[in-house]
Amino acid sequence: MKNGEITRYQKIITENNVGVANHNKEKNYLIPEGSPIPVFVKLGIFTKDYKVVAKMHDKFKQINRYLELLSDIIKEYKENDDIYIIDFGCGKSYLSFAVYYYLSVIKKLNVFLTGIDLKKEVVEDCKKLAEEYGYSGMDFFAMDIKDFVPKHKIDLVISLHACDIATDFVIHQAVKAGAKHIFSVPCCQKEINKNIANSYEPILFRYGILQERVSALITDAIRATVLELNGYKTDISEFVDLTDSPKNLLIRASLAAHSPSYLKKKREELNDLLVRVDAIPMIVKLLG
Repeated sequence: MKNGEITRYQKIITENNVGVANHNKEKNYLIPEGSPIPVFVKLGIFTKDYKVVAKMHDKFKQINRYLELLSDIIKEYKENDDIYIIDFGCGKSYLSFAVYYYLSVIKKLNVFLTGIDLKKEVVEDCKKLAEEYGYSGMDFFAMDIKDFVPKHKIDLVISLHACDIATDFVIHQAVKAGAKHIFSVPCCQKEINKNIANSYEPILFRYGILQERVSALITDAIRATVLELNGYKTDISEFVDLTDSPKNLLIRASLAAHSPSYLKKKREELNDLLVRVDAIPMIVKLLG
């Protein structure tokens, strides 16, 4: 405002400016938009001209971010190496097909991927898709993940948004199978949340949203520590941006040797936390 008059400033956006802005927002995905992948069309991720379907943008970003994190461990495999993978709780298998395509077509590995899910109709659909598009290394079974017994040594267990304690059963099965690597994105961690309000730090739980989030973080910290105690080097990383999904943490574990002193320290830390939360979550019951 000057001399009682309001002066307006308006930024003029030219076509060139828009182009620069759009370019800056582009992401170099491992499976970029426009990739000729017919099964992505059938799954509803791509349109017929291989553009990302509007409502599937978040799913498309999640898949590519998962592959990006996965690419770190794939460096240890050479072209034409065999790799055995299990997707526990595969659902419609967006992730399964993306992982299979990326590893077999782009990285040129011999991929054997097994998807496990409770829903028979979903599993049948996945089988038909794999057969229709020549994904001969894929197979699917309708069963409880607790009942699956692998026929081969497992290189990688993947899981995307296995709900509540289903993630614990995924981790348990992966450890029991001696999986070399585990990539699990948990979802809806309710177990600790049911018990924690009166037993931990009440000031943190005056508001429901804080209790929910802190409980989820504690749950994942316990899972990561239990994995360490079972012979894995474990970290927890951001899977996608929090604005894209609140279910945005990935538990990533790889077989590793730990010293007795390291394991002793981890066991003490875990026991101390379990006393404070006054609960024994499922992952501890399963893996001790």
